Amino acid sequence: MKADVAIDVNSIDTHNENRDKHLRTADFFDAATHPTITFKSKRAEPATAGRFKLIGDLTIRGTTKEVVLDVEGPSPVTKTQRGIASGATATTKINRLEYGLKWNNMIEAGPVVSDEVTVTIDLELTRPAPPGTAQ
Repeated sequence: MKADVAIDVNSIDTHNENRDKHLRTADFFDAATHPTITFKSKRAEPATAGRFKLIGDLTIRGTTKEVVLDVEGPSPVTKTQRGIASGATATTKINRLEYGLKWNNMIEAGPVVSDEVTVTIDLELTRPAPPGTAQ
C-alpha cells in the first residue's frame, strides 16, 4: 500500500479564525517557510481484524520522523451518488516539540498546548462507478 499525502498548512481550519492565523505563524507551523505537511508511506503491516499499521515519514516544519498510523478500515465498499466509496480512519501520537512546534503559553492550570498531540485522519475514497452499474 502506498500513501503519500501533502497538507497545505494554509488550509488548516479549526473554526476559529484568530487561532488559525496564529497556527500559520512561526510560533507553530510557519506556513511562509514550510507551506506543507507531508506523509510518505514506507510499508503496511497487519494488525487485528479490520486494522493495519501504516508506517511512514511525517514531515512538519522541515523535520522528518517515522510514525506509525493505526488504521481502522477500510470500510465496506458502498455505492453512493458520486460513485463507489470506502473510508478509513488513521491515528497516531507525536511529540510536537520534536517537530519544532515549541510555542506555549502558561495559564494557572498549566500549559495551553500539550507536548503530546494526537493526529487523526479521516479518509473517504470515492471513484466513479463502472459503466453500466446502477448507483
